[in-house]
Order: sequence, then structure tokens, then C-alpha cells
Amino acid sequence: MENFVKRMPVKIICFLLCGIFLCTTLASIVGAVIFAFEGFYTESENQLLVDTVHGNLRTAANIITRSAVSGKDYNEEYEYSAERTNLRYCLFDESKNTVATNCDADGEWIYYYWFEIKETENGPDAICVRSGEVPIKNTDGKWTFAIRFEEGFPVEDEYALFSFLVDIGYTLRYWIYAIGIGSLVLFIALLVVLMSVSARRPNSHELHPGYLNRVPFDIIFVVVIALFGAALGVLSECNSYELTIALAIVPLPLAYLFIGTCMSIAARIKQRSLLKNTVVWRVCALLFKCLSRLWRGAVTLLRSLPTVWRTVILLVVNFMLDFIILAMMADRASDELAVFLWLAKATVIFGLGIYAGLFMRKLQKGAQALADGDLAYTTDTKGMYWDFKKHGENLNRISEGMSVAVEERLQSERMKTELITNVSHDIKTPLTSIINYSNLIADNKCDCEQHNEYSEVLLRKSEHLKRLLDDLVEISKANTGNLEIEFSPCDAGVLLEQASGEYLQRCEAAGLELITSIPDGKIKIMADGRRMWRVFDNLLNNAVKYSLFGSRVYISLEKNNGMARYTFKNTSKELLNVTPKELVERFVRGDSSRSTEGNGLGLSIAQSLVELQNGTFDIEIDGDLFKATLAFPIVE
Repeated sequence: MENFVKRMPVKIICFLLCGIFLCTTLASIVGAVIFAFEGFYTESENQLLVDTVHGNLRTAANIITRSAVSGKDYNEEYEYSAERTNLRYCLFDESKNTVATNCDADGEWIYYYWFEIKETENGPDAICVRSGEVPIKNTDGKWTFAIRFEEGFPVEDEYALFSFLVDIGYTLRYWIYAIGIGSLVLFIALLVVLMSVSARRPNSHELHPGYLNRVPFDIIFVVVIALFGAALGVLSECNSYELTIALAIVPLPLAYLFIGTCMSIAARIKQRSLLKNTVVWRVCALLFKCLSRLWRGAVTLLRSLPTVWRTVILLVVNFMLDFIILAMMADRASDELAVFLWLAKATVIFGLGIYAGLFMRKLQKGAQALADGDLAYTTDTKGMYWDFKKHGENLNRISEGMSVAVEERLQSERMKTELITNVSHDIKTPLTSIINYSNLIADNKCDCEQHNEYSEVLLRKSEHLKRLLDDLVEISKANTGNLEIEFSPCDAGVLLEQASGEYLQRCEAAGLELITSIPDGKIKIMADGRRMWRVFDNLLNNAVKYSLFGSRVYISLEKNNGMARYTFKNTSKELLNVTPKELVERFVRGDSSRSTEGNGLGLSIAQSLVELQNGTFDIEIDGDLFKATLAFPIVE
């Protein structure tokens, strides 16, 4: 369908129909206005006909009445006989006697004229003093001229023509609104189609503008306005007959001119050249280019000067302006101009001061950020000039140099981590053999108690070493970004509830009371369920190991500011003499004696896994109270 509309014959047909519907719409609007002003909605059809031919009727009434008063044969001389006109009349004198008629005097009349008969030097004369639809009661001294029209208008005269036109108008007085609305809808639809396919061809997504679109738009606009103005000027100078002919010819070409202009605008908008392809734009662009070159030349010259000399030039210019202003003030005739110059100079200096202050503030913030260790901060040098911009670029280069140094240090740390990972993999192979043979030795019980005891110790320590190596490998992968995280929508409450169920019996066996708080309703987060279980397992395992006997372990979930927050709290049985930052470092344990099982990697692994899942991990220590908070963004 799209390619069909883009074809040239279809475009031409749509173009022609669009112009016709536009003219029909305008004609409907004009017709509705004429109908409203002419009384088509308030008067009867007969009254409309009388109003239309009122001038002819008045002339006929005057001629017939004056002829009757003077004794002439009005029917023969002026052709008002029943065979020659559709007008039916009857003239009554002041005594209601029929003086002249061309029809049955007892018929129903639709309009009246009243005349007074006066004697003049040339004899009696009839003067029309009143007219109307309803006969007046007091007709003393007046002659009455009553009229009506022959039914069916059998004679072809001006009354038949006007009757035909009034009848058509009376029939269309309400239909004209439907015609106008329908024409308007079709015009808008066709205009939208024409504008959408303008500069388009079938089976091509590229633009193919015509030669007319290469002409500057402002020239086309001026020509179109001139043509419309000329057309309106011609119409205003026409008489009624010429105006009728002009209204039948002129609107359609103007409609096509308007539609073609709209299509040209659409094509230029698609090309993004509506403004650029104008004479005004090109002149302005040329002037701007020349002024830009002059400005760049002046700026280049000033930038080539040292700062001291630029300051000296600025002070000299300021001194010269002050001297000129003082000289003008000495001449009382130039006081107003002097005040204006002083205000202008003060405004410029004030603006430059604000300008310099803003840039100094930016430079100060950049230096402060570097001093605070924020190496990622970049001083915005946009809009800065001269020494301000150089200073800002120097601060950014310092930041870049320090970032390179930090990156090298991080790379060194990553190399160490990878070394640990590789060595751990190399150790796991012989360790697996040790564990297997330890299992075999432990399974072969003998009578020697020391043999059984040694085999159990060997198996327990080898398993502990295996867990240590697994933790080392996992935290190394997490730190190097090699740990796979499979994100999926998870119910935060269900994850915590499962972890609570797993550790309920272990807490009771350790003399601890596990208290879980989970809100009603689902709280969705994007996380890896397997990694989340490892995080909960590490935190709850530490709580079981290090909590004071007989105390409580609190785990809770809450929704706060679009975040799902997990909280783990327990009371330590050992004195916590380390900071939260030290506690999440590798191989740091809560008991300084290191008498319990563990390797000090649990919290470090938990923090790495939480951060890999776009969460935050915070630890707070208040005396013997240990509190860990995990926060994850909530998803819908």
C-alpha cells in the first residue's frame, strides 16, 4: 500500500482531489456564512425569495402604480402581463377598489407596498411610503400594491431563476455542514498522505526531492504570499459579475498552490533543510562565520600574550573608558550617554568577575577532590578560556597520572590474586589424593587406638585444608571478576526464610535463639540464588561460631527507599577489638586467639559476592554487638 501511494499517477490524483476538497470546504464555510446572514435559517422560502428580488419588485410596483395613476397601459408597455412574467399583482386604491391586476384579485398575497398619491407639476405621482409581509390596518389615503408568484414559475424570467437558486439554497442549508465536514476530513487525510509521500519513490527508503525543493524556501514563501496577495487584490477590484466568475476560477489554483507549498515544506523537513535552505539563513551563516573568524583572531592574539600583559591591557582599557566617561560628564550635554557608558562598563566588569569566580570555584572543587583522593573526578573545563582552562587541564592530567599509578597497583594486586588461584589449583590435585587415602585409612579400623586417632586428625585437617583452598579460589575469582553470576528475579523473603530454616537446629544446638523477621508480601530482587545462599551461609555460620552462649541471633528483611535490606545481628562471645574494615579483610577472624575453626575468609567472600550482585555490604560493631547489613535494589 505504501509503494502504491508513492507512485506518480496516484500522487497526481491525490493532489487534484485534495485541491477540490479544499475548495469544497472553503465554499461550504462561505455558503454557511451567507446562509446565516441572508436568513436561510430564520425566514420562510417565500420571504427569502422576496428579499432576493426586492429591488425588482419595488421597481415593478413603482412603474405599475405610476402608470395606473397616469392612465397608461402598463401591461403592454412594461410587459407585466401574466403571459410574460411569474409576478402576480393587484393594485387597490384608497377605497379598496381594484385599479390594476394580472391575476385573480382574491388570491393569497405574500408582500405589500403602500403608495401615497400626490399632485405635482407634471400631474399625479405615486410615492412608496411603506412595504411589508403583513397588511397594515390603517390604509386611509394610500394605495396598496399586493404581490405573489405564480405557482411552479411557468415563465422563464428572473423570478424563476432566483426561485430556483433560493430553493437550492434552502435545500442545502443544513446539508452544507455535512458536505463541509466531509470535505475537510478528506482534505486533511489526502494532505497528510501527500506530505508523507513527498520526496518519496516506490521501493526506496531514500529521499528524492524535486528541483523545486532546491530553491531557497524563503523565496518560494515570498512568491506564494505575493500570488495570494495579487489574487485578493484582483478579487477586491471586481464588480459583482466579474467577482462571480473569478470566484469560480481563482480558488482552485490557489488551493493547489497551498498544497504544493505544504508538500515542499514536508520534503524540506524530511531533509532537515527547511531553515538551512533559505537566503536569510545563508546570509546569517556567512556573517556569523566572518564574525567568528574575527573573534578567533582576537582571542588567539590575546592568548599568545602572557597573563601579565593581558592584565595590563585590561587595566589600560578600563582606565581609558573611565577617562572618556569623566570627559563626557564634564560636558553637561553628554551626561546621559556618560551614565549609559558607565553602567555598560560596570555590567561587563561585574559579568567578568562572576565569570572568573565561577571558574575559580570549579578549579577549587577539582583540587579539593584530588586532595580527598577522588581520582575519578574530572574538572569541567567547558567554557573556560586562557589560564583558567590550562589550570583545569593540568588538574585533570594530575588525576589521570594518579589513576594510572593506582591502576598499576591494582593490576599488581590482581596478579597476586591470580597467583594464589593458580597455586591453589596446583595444590588441589595432591590434596585430593591425600583426602582419598585418608578416607581409606580411616575406613580400615584396627585395634591400635593411636592409629584410629591419627587417621581421624589427618582426615579432619585435610578437609579443613580443602575448604581453605576452595575459599581461596572463590574469593580470587570474585576479586578478578571471573566468578559467574546468573541473575534472575528472586523473592528476597523466601531466600531468607530458607536460610533461617537451615540454621534453626544448628542455632538451638549451639544454645542460641534464632529470631527471624520477614515482612508480608513479595519483595523482588535480581540476584543469583546459589550465591545468595553462600552469603547467608557464611554470615549465619559465623554467628553460630562466635555468638555468646544463650544469646539471640536476629535476622530480618525490610523494604526501605526502593532497597531490600537484610540485617544480621548477634552478640559476640569474644571481645571485638577490630574495626569493621579490618574484619572483612582476608584471613582476619573475630577471635584473636584463632582457637576456633575457620580461615577468616567468610566475611570477605560474602562482601565480594554481594557487590558482584550489585548490592552493598556494611558492617557495624558496637561493643560486643555485631551487625551486618546487605542492601539490594528492588525490581518490579
